[in-house]
Amino acid sequence: MRQYEARGVRRHEVDYVSLHGLTWETAGAWLLGADLAPMAEKATRIAVKRAVGLLLQDPRTGGQLAEGPERRALLAAYLAGLGGSAPETS
Repeated sequence: MRQYEARGVRRHEVDYVSLHGLTWETAGAWLLGADLAPMAEKATRIAVKRAVGLLLQDPRTGGQLAEGPERRALLAAYLAGLGGSAPETS
């Protein structure tokens, strides 16, 4: 998720103003979700959203580990790209 579309121009084309909470660092994850959304069937999208929701509840995506907040931001951006809830602002 960190590297998706890092070398292309698509991260420059993301509307960061309307996608509140999305940053350059999380835009790749958002683009990955947005690219997957039209290819995946509805049942698959629902299952992935549930799985990501469980990951967001995992203590390892909290502040207990050094990379927790970054993991949480990437997962939230991916979920938003997939059509789930909006990225977090904090």
